[in-house]
Amino acid sequence: MNLFLRPWIGWMGGAVALAALTWASLVPLDPGSLPSQHDKLAHLAAYGTLGAWFGTFAPSRRWPLVWMGLGLFGVGIESVQGQTGYRSFDAHDILANWIGVSLGMAALAAPLRYGLASRHARA
Repeated sequence: MNLFLRPWIGWMGGAVALAALTWASLVPLDPGSLPSQHDKLAHLAAYGTLGAWFGTFAPSRRWPLVWMGLGLFGVGIESVQGQTGYRSFDAHDILANWIGVSLGMAALAAPLRYGLASRHARA
């Protein structure tokens, strides 16, 4: 099945990924379970994957909205973490989220320049 012909399947998969990320971001963690520098890499990877995933199914003219939406989702998650008694708000996590989304979507833009992603060339 070609997911590009049925983008709603991609959007549904992305919604499941957002739900999983929300759950993972809000469950209590054991203290010191993930060193600080690895935590930022996890944020970068998760949001980079989301940026690439959602960017794949959105027309390129809508990428700024996808970028803004995912970045604000990360800000929202961090804000909620700050309200829990067992997680904390971290501005560096927000920065890692925005950089991740940016890198994920930039990875999509590179092939466009050379015509390798013909689906987006029609968008």
